[in-house]
Amino acid sequence: MSAGSRRGVRLTACADIAALMLRGRRLRLERLVQDLITKKRLSRRFLEEVMIHLSLVLGFPHMLQGLEVISGLASAPRGVALENTGQKNLRRKGSRTFSRVYGAQSARVLRFLEALVPGMSGWILDNVYGRVYARPGLTLAEREVLTLVALNAHGHTKQLVGHLRGALRSGLSSKELRSILRRIDSRHGMAVGRAMVILDQLERGSSKRTTRKSAKKRAT
Repeated sequence: MSAGSRRGVRLTACADIAALMLRGRRLRLERLVQDLITKKRLSRRFLEEVMIHLSLVLGFPHMLQGLEVISGLASAPRGVALENTGQKNLRRKGSRTFSRVYGAQSARVLRFLEALVPGMSGWILDNVYGRVYARPGLTLAEREVLTLVALNAHGHTKQLVGHLRGALRSGLSSKELRSILRRIDSRHGMAVGRAMVILDQLERGSSKRTTRKSAKKRAT
């Protein structure tokens, strides 16, 4: 399997697993996981990391159910044990990953979080981005797909905008994002109109910035 094909398989797996977990489709999830292991040759480590990441957007009960499904497949090799990371290291890794997602908006988003509850910005950096997002096993693009499917389903528009930007910053193309959104619509019955509109707006904004930069270069 080529690198491009494997990337597509992993991104699609993230979208399908998140959608099935959201819908509570246990039997379909079991069949999908079995297929991903036996036919697509995805590792147990990859699947476990998907479930661990989903704890952020779906909660611990969903994560534990997903891990239980994986654990029931006796043929799958054991995954890697969860490591304990020092608090200082969490903040450093979390800050770096947060900046990859939010880019130039990072400081503004952190100020917003801190205004909600004192200490919230540090809590998010440590526990969301340091403890989970910065873990090995999934690419940032794969983590953003998992997050986007859940945010779209729950209708969290403000966070959806931020993470669609983050998905683009992680290396996902607009074409890949549209393909993923169409998939969860057609296969899993999840409305994606809002996300498509936001993506259109982000693309137009990016196009305008590129045009302005080109004009500035010509002027100089």
